Amino acid sequence: MSRQKKGQPVIDGPSEEAVAEYLKNYPDFFERHSSLFADLRLAHETGGPATSLLERQIALLRQRNRETEEQLKDLVSVAKLNNSLVEKIHQLSLEIIAEATVADRLKVLKKSLNKDFAVDRAVLVLFKSNQGMSYFQEDTFVQVLDQKDSRLGPFEGFLKSKTIRCGPLNSKQRIFLFGREANEADPAVTSAVMMSLGKDCKRGFLVIGSYDANHFHPGQRIDLLNRLSELVSMVLDQHPDAAQDRAS
Repeated sequence: MSRQKKGQPVIDGPSEEAVAEYLKNYPDFFERHSSLFADLRLAHETGGPATSLLERQIALLRQRNRETEEQLKDLVSVAKLNNSLVEKIHQLSLEIIAEATVADRLKVLKKSLNKDFAVDRAVLVLFKSNQGMSYFQEDTFVQVLDQKDSRLGPFEGFLKSKTIRCGPLNSKQRIFLFGREANEADPAVTSAVMMSLGKDCKRGFLVIGSYDANHFHPGQRIDLLNRLSELVSMVLDQHPDAAQDRAS
């Protein structure tokens, strides 16, 4: 025997749980007993006059329809964004191919990240296997380091994973890449994507940062980011030092 809940009417016969389970198993019950609609009433959600079951069902269907429309709008928005990113990556590829040297191609990459992809901050960390990489300008965008440099300690887990990683940076990673903020008023990079470059991260990695903490998150799709990673890796593979590595 089921326990009577406070405020519920006493029912002789099946419990309310049994009635609910029956209606769940036989959703066409009221179609076969349509006369019951005239006697059914539900309290209005806003405390107004009672509404019929059919009116409540219509209201619920309208609510679900609105939710479905919002979900569809979100999907269309994401599809448009992805299409735009694909076009931008394609255009970046054409602009990079038009340049003769790796240094000029990296300049194109930096300009495109800031202008076309609206990136807040970006850093390209390159590993030098010998002196062939030394001519790259070590500015705020390009940093050339030995792969065993102790300053890469905060990135040990990422480098071992050899995969794209999205989400927040820890303080040591952020300071190494972007430096300390001059004062509290300066914006800080709160989310980023780290992309390994070359097979087994042999060339280095690219970090794209955002001031928006939710811009890059662990659940983000990475298929388009993989395309960008492959493009930058291709640029680095054009360096004469890279050809020497492949031959060895």
